[in-house]
Amino acid sequence: MALDPVVFQRAQISSAAVDWSGAPAIGLGLQDLDPLQIERARQILRSKAPSSGLLELSEIEFLQGLEAVRDGRVTHAGMLLFARREVLARYCPQAQFHYVFHDSETTVARNDIDRMPLLEVVERMEHVFVGPLNPEREIELGLFKLRIPQFPIEGVREAVLNALTHRDYQNPGEILLRHSAKELVVTSPGGFVDGITPDNILRHEAVPRNRTLANALVKLRLVESSGIGRKRIFRSALVYGKRRPEYSTDGFSVTLRIFNQGAHEALAALIARLDAQGADVGLDELLVLDALRSQDFIDVSEAARVLQTSREDARRVLPESYSKADTVHNIGRAALFVAAMAAGRMDLLDEATQDRVHQPQRAALFPPLFDIFTAAKGSGAHAAWLSGAGSSVAAICSGEGVREVAAAMLGALEGAGMTGRTLVTRIAPKGAEVATVELLEA
Repeated sequence: MALDPVVFQRAQISSAAVDWSGAPAIGLGLQDLDPLQIERARQILRSKAPSSGLLELSEIEFLQGLEAVRDGRVTHAGMLLFARREVLARYCPQAQFHYVFHDSETTVARNDIDRMPLLEVVERMEHVFVGPLNPEREIELGLFKLRIPQFPIEGVREAVLNALTHRDYQNPGEILLRHSAKELVVTSPGGFVDGITPDNILRHEAVPRNRTLANALVKLRLVESSGIGRKRIFRSALVYGKRRPEYSTDGFSVTLRIFNQGAHEALAALIARLDAQGADVGLDELLVLDALRSQDFIDVSEAARVLQTSREDARRVLPESYSKADTVHNIGRAALFVAAMAAGRMDLLDEATQDRVHQPQRAALFPPLFDIFTAAKGSGAHAAWLSGAGSSVAAICSGEGVREVAAAMLGALEGAGMTGRTLVTRIAPKGAEVATVELLEA
């Protein structure tokens, strides 16, 4: 049975086997393009790459350089970028962008439905997210303040550009952007191109459905040609301690969720400090830190899933191994701690809590760690160490001065621009006890 040629063509376009954006827009001529939109493109390029050779070209040469015009005919990419609004509505009514702002779970404060050239869509969304609808909050970092927006503008820009660039323009649906204080949800028509899934989207090479349109945006310096935009969406959220963004698809559309609720201010502060110190905190490290928000331990298999990579590549992010000397050192100190406590040798506890495996790595993520140790022991503590996975720090004292030790530890933390609380406890004189035993007859 012969396949319907229209169905076949749509399948080819949907799978990126055919570039719809590079085909001629039947019925359109140069007179249908808006000079204001062409000038908008020039201004964008001038602001990002003032030495670009495209800026020296005449208008028709500029359009040809962007492949908005080929062989004297306007392409679909040219229509999407530069057509007058009424022309775009007539020839490509599916090029609709729908922005909804929810000021509560049940009410809508703004509901904008427009068909406009793509560069104008990007500009309008930038205006929304640098304004009062995207407020910031401040957290103290010592003498400085870190401003955390609800939704980082870099991530929003990339999300909008990705939706505009990679949607299926043969699909009659619209791009829908739902905005609330909790999350930003961007849904675009067309499923993922073959081979890309939510589970590999950070690692898969870019496969543009609309290659000519994507190339034009690359030449205008608005997007990258290597899939960096997707990584920017994730990084822009993670550096502020926000949840990892999520992609999903039902096969007919792709949805991206960027979260504001549940942001971790202490993690954002830590990342900002590491950045200020020149530490190289890449996307892989941010993804692992995000995973550790909800669990104390991550193994290679889980790291591979989080990083969307192989176990071998995941091992490069986690410590590969510990030396025999470091391992023997830690085992010996554990035995010394037990012996010192049994013998009442408080003078040995400091040596018994010296660590080479756990604390040096954690200190990279919690810079004031060793300063807190020093403050505790300087105020009378016998020893201090990182408790569990952190960021709790424990110290052991005897006799008077317990409150002074706690105050010194808190002072060291606050001196690093962080906040916390102290808790003074006593060591239980007994271990685990069986309270009752109840025997059940078989």
